[in-house]
Amino acid sequence: MVERKNTYLNDTAEHNIEILESLLNEIYTVEIDEEFKGGRTEKVNIIDEIYQIDTLSKIYEESLKNHSGKVYDEYSKYLEYTKKYLVYLNNIIKDIELENKDDILNAKRLIEQFKLLLNKN
Repeated sequence: MVERKNTYLNDTAEHNIEILESLLNEIYTVEIDEEFKGGRTEKVNIIDEIYQIDTLSKIYEESLKNHSGKVYDEYSKYLEYTKKYLVYLNNIIKDIELENKDDILNAKRLIEQFKLLLNKN
């Protein structure tokens, strides 16, 4: 009986986590201006996009120590672009989180509790 109960709880928890993570993905998926996507509009998960652009920005910033040469000239433009893009993305995510504050908070809390349940069983 306990085995069956745990299986049901695990299945229910996994199912709910999947639904809630999908909801969060939907909330955080937005269209990005053409200016930042080479002339085309593109839908992206803004959390993933911020992580990727922030990582690139840090690589450029930490690596460009000699402030001259062709490589510096080219990659300093990439650094400037990533910084500008991050400001744009952070403004969007602030708006998303303000507009969807309750749904985001509830979904994250539920996911956390369902994951705790899975760890117990």
